[in-house]
Amino acid sequence: MRSSAARRGATAGKLVKRRLLLLVAGLFAAAVLGLAGATAATPVRGNPGDLWADIVLGQPDFGQITPNQVTARRLFNPGGVIVDRSVRPARVYVYDGGNSRVLGLSHLGHIASGPDAGKPCTSDSDAPGSSCVIDQGRGADLVLGQPDFTHSGCNGDGNFQTFPVRAPASASTLCTMPVDQVSPLEGGSFGGMAVDPSNGDLYVPDFDNHRVLLYRSPFTTDTVADDVWGQADFAGNDCNRGRGIGAPVAESLCFRSPTNDGFVAGVDLDSSGNLWVADNENSRVLRFPHDGATSRPAHVANLVLGQPDFTSAGRGGALNQMSSPAAVRVAANGTVYVADSLNVAGSLKGRVLVFTPPLTSGMAANGTLGSGFRIPTGLEFDPGTGGLWVSDRINDQLLLFVNGQVSKVLLKDVQDNSGTCGGAFGGDSGNFFSEGDQAFVSSATLCDPAGSIGVDADGNVLMSGSSFIQDVWRFPAPFPDPTPGIAHSADARIFPPFQFTVHNEVGLAGIYSARGVAATKNQVIVADSGRLMFWNDPGSIRNGQTADGFVGATDPRLEPQPPFGRIRNDGRGRLWAIRGDKIRVYALPLTTGAEPVATLTSPVPVLGGGVVEWNDLLAIGGIAPNRGGTQVWIADPRNNRVFRIRNPLTDPVVDVVLGQQILSGRECNYGRDIDDPRGEILPVHQSRDGLCEPGAVALDHHGNVWVSDNALEVQGNRRLLEYDASLFRGGSSTALFGPDATRVFGTGASFTSLGCQDALCGPWEPAFSSRGQMVVGLNGIFGQHFPIFYNDPLHSATPSGALNDFGSMPYAATFDSDDNLYVADLNRDRVFVYLRPFERRHH
Repeated sequence: MRSSAARRGATAGKLVKRRLLLLVAGLFAAAVLGLAGATAATPVRGNPGDLWADIVLGQPDFGQITPNQVTARRLFNPGGVIVDRSVRPARVYVYDGGNSRVLGLSHLGHIASGPDAGKPCTSDSDAPGSSCVIDQGRGADLVLGQPDFTHSGCNGDGNFQTFPVRAPASASTLCTMPVDQVSPLEGGSFGGMAVDPSNGDLYVPDFDNHRVLLYRSPFTTDTVADDVWGQADFAGNDCNRGRGIGAPVAESLCFRSPTNDGFVAGVDLDSSGNLWVADNENSRVLRFPHDGATSRPAHVANLVLGQPDFTSAGRGGALNQMSSPAAVRVAANGTVYVADSLNVAGSLKGRVLVFTPPLTSGMAANGTLGSGFRIPTGLEFDPGTGGLWVSDRINDQLLLFVNGQVSKVLLKDVQDNSGTCGGAFGGDSGNFFSEGDQAFVSSATLCDPAGSIGVDADGNVLMSGSSFIQDVWRFPAPFPDPTPGIAHSADARIFPPFQFTVHNEVGLAGIYSARGVAATKNQVIVADSGRLMFWNDPGSIRNGQTADGFVGATDPRLEPQPPFGRIRNDGRGRLWAIRGDKIRVYALPLTTGAEPVATLTSPVPVLGGGVVEWNDLLAIGGIAPNRGGTQVWIADPRNNRVFRIRNPLTDPVVDVVLGQQILSGRECNYGRDIDDPRGEILPVHQSRDGLCEPGAVALDHHGNVWVSDNALEVQGNRRLLEYDASLFRGGSSTALFGPDATRVFGTGASFTSLGCQDALCGPWEPAFSSRGQMVVGLNGIFGQHFPIFYNDPLHSATPSGALNDFGSMPYAATFDSDDNLYVADLNRDRVFVYLRPFERRHH
């Protein structure tokens, strides 16, 4: 679900649990419920009459799945910074985990004054007699893992177009976002990178390809990797070289856990040229020895820490064991430090292990550094003090240890192991101003610090933050001693957003959270989180086309609140849209800046007495006006009902309520089931007349009412109900409550069973062609990833097949008058257009 909490970044602890649910449940359901149609065939685009999408809006092409627009100026779930101090000015690399890339900056700013004024610099020592002014937001100079600054796909295909076979890796690609990630907003990975201080060579853990890549001084050579560890060649992308989970060998790596434990991998290069790798899922650290013949590390490890041998992969909390190690750093004297992120089973507690020479495989650590860590994920030596910085992720703090004791603290005033971001303190310098929000943001609080820590030649610290920040901040040295109530402030943002908390860059070519789609003869309209975007002349639209205009925001760079929900056009030139707790009606065609011609607000009177009320969670519900706009159906999930408003534009009155038998009724399945927002307690008391979290409503061409009896995120009866139009004909002086549904889908024809008894599992908004075919997307958390279709749903509850394109949350759908199909994927931030997909399949 993309609630406001998700938009602003969930806590890392929540992400651990959510990723487990998303990955395990989603993959299990896809395996069990997959239909023919979801094949590994090469996609065919641009040909009407097949089951492949032909056009994509919101993404530059079919291989991309990330939110908004990918650019050189912005980041998506960044997870690590490393500074190349081998040159002046120092270069900076950023692990942009959500976008499957590493960004490089040749410098950070310019010299303020003097004879070298305007020349590039990274820190003040590059500007003798002057200072280095950080050029905030100038963007990256180099990208690794992608063909350009506008792409973000894993191995060129983040969309799993060749399901169930992943696209192979290459020397030019990275994969740091899983292709089957149900919620990319909660996905990605973090990395601890390393630079060879003698020549600027860069080592990068390529998380979802289970490998480490070497880029030979990429600013002076090229952006193609020169060597690989963990795989036999550059094409390999499987855990443990295809042996799978729990089957490591001395030359293999496995970073991504099936339960997403840790989701961080780290590398280091010691002073002898040995490559060290924190092998996350194998719960070990490997040393690949320097090979004098090649002047590079060998490809077979000769030492393992955390396991008794090279073929073991058990987890544990003893000093000779590890659990999801995330980072490794080796001191000049050979001491090895390991951030062991999850050493206590079932908790977020971690530790920093210390191994002192002589080193032997399987040895116990000689001790630990510090205490109270919660998923420590980054380590870096401070060149000034020789101390060690530790990124303590869940405690949202950076700690500098000198001689084994905490000497300095960043992101907090004093060391705080409570597992919270921020606190009762202020910064020691000015706050940052967010132009889009017209508000100030604390410059001392950076949430969710993960991955490697950048330290420049002057000791300034560069740290990335996902969660609220989605940026890299610089904290200037020298650092004050920890003082209660006062935290040290950052003085520069390297990739500042126009609007705080946004992922990537908001613009009219990108979509953030595709919540609704409507199509008329002259416009395609998409509701994303904060805007209605429209494309004129649907017959000429092309992949990644910039929208022709927008409604609901004052600036195309903004995602204002409250969010839009589903939308639908009637047959009288009007668009009906849910926004927050209001139902807004716009005249068509839309023009930029258009205001609604009518607005419906809560409460609305009920025929026969009383009122119906709703709140802003209507935004995850549904809307379906009839062709004349004289009636509009509303799915109100949190009140467990669907209701119809008669004469909504003139004299609105509720005359039908589905799912409840009385006006005061608002409970799931008439109160017989718990409405559990986590989906851990499933409803079991389904009935023909009850509802639980109905999230969408649609009308077919006969006027029949279809209700998706589940809502975001995982709540409800997970079934689809149909109510014949004949149930609602005829006049009455009082409202109709709780009529029986006519048909049920997803339950094996039983009205008293939970959904997911067949391929229909967790349906979203259905769409109907002029010939009566029905297409419905499914909840990717527990349903299959391919929208299914029924050739004749009024006579057969058996799906006829599935569309070919892998998806996460095909949340909204519609056909236009030419029977072109539009499917909006909520989590993959796009709309797929299928050109007349059923023209050869009608009876």
